[in-house]
Amino acid sequence: PAYFKRVLETPEIRYSTRGITKDTNGIVYALTHGGNVRYYPKEDRIEEWNLKDFNFVGIPCFTDHDGYIWIGEDRGQLIRFNPYENTFVRYVPESSGYFSLWTLSPLSNGFIGIGSTQGFWLKNMRNELPQTRFSPAQPNGLLDSSTVMHIVERDEGLWLATSNGLFLVDLQRGVKQHITEASNGLPNNNLLYVHIDPEGTFWLGSRGGGLIKWDRNTNTFQSFSTKE
Repeated sequence: PAYFKRVLETPEIRYSTRGITKDTNGIVYALTHGGNVRYYPKEDRIEEWNLKDFNFVGIPCFTDHDGYIWIGEDRGQLIRFNPYENTFVRYVPESSGYFSLWTLSPLSNGFIGIGSTQGFWLKNMRNELPQTRFSPAQPNGLLDSSTVMHIVERDEGLWLATSNGLFLVDLQRGVKQHITEASNGLPNNNLLYVHIDPEGTFWLGSRGGGLIKWDRNTNTFQSFSTKE
């Protein structure tokens, strides 16, 4: 059987597809560096999609419980799109230098956790204020200078996979734990993804260190590269 079908491929444009989400009508939204598209699965039809009078390069996205689509933009803006009215709102934070949003995670407290090239930020989905930088205590301010690539919420706090190791943060108390090469023997500090399986084992995707297995109980690491 033909399990896979390409729906976004042209000889003229090399698409680099990033965020993908689906609205409540089943329409798929894909953010790419060759333009943004909407795909209609029932009709097997694809169309270009851009916000009126606003060109953007989106990276992460998700659809919230109210049907709004949230988009993290390559220039640091957060966008809330209403697919029913075809309207959008932009949230622009105070920042300087290169600022790009890499991951968005809806949290149980009604906020969005935002991973960026300038650390960890938060946006209250219930108001119209822009996102703000996570401000509680941080050792040496290292989180602010880290690129946060992935966020996982647990009862104990938020685990952040970053370019400077693995952080555990409490939204009120700040950084609770920081796992690094120097302090804990982490095989590679440049982390892209974290998955915690039902047994509590951490699986870390890294840039340069392969797949890393962390047994938190014994604080032991095992790396899996192409050799394994």
